[in-house]
Amino acid sequence: MKMTTVIAKGLINGKKMTIVCTGTNDNLTVTFNGEKDEHLLEWLNMGIQMAPPLGNNFYYDKPSIAAYYHVLNTVCFDRLDSIEVEGEIEPIPCEDGLIY
Repeated sequence: MKMTTVIAKGLINGKKMTIVCTGTNDNLTVTFNGEKDEHLLEWLNMGIQMAPPLGNNFYYDKPSIAAYYHVLNTVCFDRLDSIEVEGEIEPIPCEDGLIY
Protein backbone atom coordinates (compact mmCIF):
# COMPACT_ATOMS: atom_id res chain seq x y z
CA MET A 1 0.00 0.00 0.00
CA LYS A 2 1.25 3.47 -0.84
CA MET A 3 1.77 6.14 1.78
CA THR A 4 -1.24 8.28 2.65
CA THR A 5 -1.42 11.52 4.62
CA VAL A 6 -4.47 12.91 6.39
CA ILE A 7 -4.24 16.54 7.56
CA ALA A 8 -7.01 17.82 9.84
CA LYS A 9 -7.25 21.31 11.31
CA GLY A 10 -9.66 22.69 13.86
CA LEU A 11 -10.30 23.51 17.50
CA ILE A 12 -9.90 21.13 20.43
CA ASN A 13 -10.73 22.55 23.86
CA GLY A 14 -10.54 26.05 22.41
CA LYS A 15 -7.03 25.59 21.00
CA LYS A 16 -6.04 25.43 17.34
CA MET A 17 -4.78 21.98 16.46
CA THR A 18 -3.39 20.42 13.32
CA ILE A 19 -3.27 16.63 13.37
CA VAL A 20 -1.32 14.84 10.66
CA CYS A 21 -1.55 11.07 10.18
CA THR A 22 0.88 9.74 7.62
CA GLY A 23 2.25 6.43 6.44
CA THR A 24 0.69 3.05 5.78
CA ASN A 25 -1.51 0.98 8.05
CA ASP A 26 1.57 -0.99 9.14
CA ASN A 27 3.72 2.09 9.76
CA LEU A 28 1.76 5.15 10.94
CA THR A 29 3.03 8.42 12.32
CA VAL A 30 0.70 10.90 14.02
CA THR A 31 1.68 14.43 15.01
CA PHE A 32 -0.20 17.12 16.90
CA ASN A 33 0.82 20.65 15.89
CA GLY A 34 4.00 19.13 14.46
CA GLU A 35 4.96 17.17 17.58
CA LYS A 36 4.58 13.55 18.63
CA ASP A 37 2.53 13.25 21.83
CA GLU A 38 1.85 9.82 23.34
CA HIS A 39 -0.93 11.15 25.59
CA LEU A 40 -2.82 12.73 22.68
CA LEU A 41 -2.20 9.62 20.56
CA GLU A 42 -3.81 7.47 23.27
CA TRP A 43 -6.76 9.87 23.32
CA LEU A 44 -7.06 9.71 19.52
CA ASN A 45 -6.89 5.90 19.60
CA MET A 46 -9.68 5.82 22.20
CA GLY A 47 -11.72 7.86 19.75
CA ILE A 48 -11.66 4.89 17.37
CA GLN A 49 -13.75 2.98 19.91
CA MET A 50 -16.12 5.93 20.47
CA ALA A 51 -16.71 6.99 16.86
CA PRO A 52 -20.11 6.32 15.32
CA PRO A 53 -20.42 3.41 12.91
CA LEU A 54 -19.88 3.72 9.17
CA GLY A 55 -22.29 2.19 6.70
CA ASN A 56 -24.85 1.79 9.49
CA ASN A 57 -22.96 -0.87 11.47
CA PHE A 58 -19.22 -0.96 10.65
CA TYR A 59 -16.78 -0.08 13.44
CA TYR A 60 -13.01 0.21 13.15
CA ASP A 61 -11.28 -1.86 15.81
CA LYS A 62 -7.67 -0.69 15.49
CA PRO A 63 -5.66 2.31 14.28
CA SER A 64 -5.39 2.70 10.51
CA ILE A 65 -5.42 5.58 8.07
CA ALA A 66 -9.16 5.02 7.48
CA ALA A 67 -9.91 4.78 11.21
CA TYR A 68 -8.04 8.03 11.92
CA TYR A 69 -9.81 9.76 9.03
CA HIS A 70 -13.17 8.71 10.47
CA VAL A 71 -12.25 9.78 14.03
CA LEU A 72 -10.93 13.15 12.85
CA ASN A 73 -14.15 13.71 10.91
CA THR A 74 -16.53 12.72 13.71
CA VAL A 75 -15.42 12.89 17.34
CA CYS A 76 -11.97 14.46 17.57
CA PHE A 77 -12.53 18.17 17.03
CA ASP A 78 -14.89 20.56 18.76
CA ARG A 79 -14.85 22.37 15.41
CA LEU A 80 -13.30 20.81 12.33
CA ASP A 81 -12.12 23.54 9.96
CA SER A 82 -10.59 21.36 7.23
CA ILE A 83 -9.52 17.84 6.45
CA GLU A 84 -7.57 16.75 3.39
CA VAL A 85 -6.16 13.50 2.12
CA GLU A 86 -3.03 13.06 0.07
CA GLY A 87 -3.11 9.55 -1.36
CA GLU A 88 -5.89 7.03 -0.95
CA ILE A 89 -7.92 5.72 1.98
CA GLU A 90 -8.93 2.08 1.76
CA PRO A 91 -12.66 1.40 1.55
CA ILE A 92 -14.65 -0.35 4.27
CA PRO A 93 -13.94 -4.08 4.00
CA CYS A 94 -16.81 -6.01 2.49
CA GLU A 95 -17.76 -9.61 1.96
CA ASP A 96 -20.45 -11.02 -0.28
CA GLY A 97 -23.66 -11.41 1.67
CA LEU A 98 -22.45 -9.32 4.64
CA ILE A 99 -24.56 -6.28 5.38
CA TYR A 100 -23.28 -3.47 7.58
